[in-house]
Amino acid sequence: MERHLLVSRREVAPVSVDQGRAITISGADRVRLACRVLGSDNERTVILTSGIGCGPVFMNKLAQELARDHKVVYWDYRGHGQSEQASEGSGYRIEDHAADLDHVVRAFSPGSRPLMVGFSMGVQVSVEWTKLNPGRAMAHVYMLGMPRNPVHRTVVLRKPAALLAQGIAWGARPFLNHIVQPATRAALRTPFTYVMARSLGVVREGCPMAEFSEFVRYATAVPLDAYLRCCAGLLEHDATDAFTAIKEPVLMLAGEHDVFINFDECRAFAARLPNARFEALTCASHAGSIEYGTFMASRVRSFLSQQQAAIAAAA
Repeated sequence: MERHLLVSRREVAPVSVDQGRAITISGADRVRLACRVLGSDNERTVILTSGIGCGPVFMNKLAQELARDHKVVYWDYRGHGQSEQASEGSGYRIEDHAADLDHVVRAFSPGSRPLMVGFSMGVQVSVEWTKLNPGRAMAHVYMLGMPRNPVHRTVVLRKPAALLAQGIAWGARPFLNHIVQPATRAALRTPFTYVMARSLGVVREGCPMAEFSEFVRYATAVPLDAYLRCCAGLLEHDATDAFTAIKEPVLMLAGEHDVFINFDECRAFAARLPNARFEALTCASHAGSIEYGTFMASRVRSFLSQQQAAIAAAA
């Protein structure tokens, strides 16, 4: 295990994922998925899968670094960003998102093994995807997330909470989206939200207000019924068995000040895999990829370079 004491710093003019080429593809159940492509159009591909309601701001620094010599693909979940909501008869389970991810990989990396990067819920989605395609990836990076729901210990409450979220999403959709959401959006899109997040330790001092506000704007634009159904799917999910079956190299990054994802559990998960490397981010919260994005990108770059060197040596 490697430990890193992080020092926050301001970087110049980062490339935003939003500046990438906009491409729309058809996902599972014919849901239209919005994607952004940065960097060179070559076979070396990186697929970025963000967290629930998180959006591209959590991936910007990593995309900037890897787009120098890779094709970098970011995609929005169904119901997020510019992607369509799930169609009737479809859903927002982790399995549904993993099926969408499979369409993204097939569209942008048909003839090569991509580097799969997941953040937060994106870790669950990426691990679930390995069930569909064992051995399909070149390597995996799991940032500030783990392969099962983060509240898995609350066995008694988890299932009722998931059912409640589903029930509210289905039964009160017009009320949620047309009354509750505008009020919630107005309340959260204020500087006070950032102040509260800082005071509660949800984000650390290295998180700029501008980037936090970008996250809030993205999160509050997700239809509430879609968000609740995503939460229900997250709560019901556990891909531990799929995780322990991964044979490709894995880099797992965890923040010691993450209030959502248990640091020790991430370390324990990494210890289960023979080809996993665990790195502790001593000052990072769940927003570590914003707070210390350049540093985290450098760790992913180092990991990726090692894997590519190993592939070249074996060829």
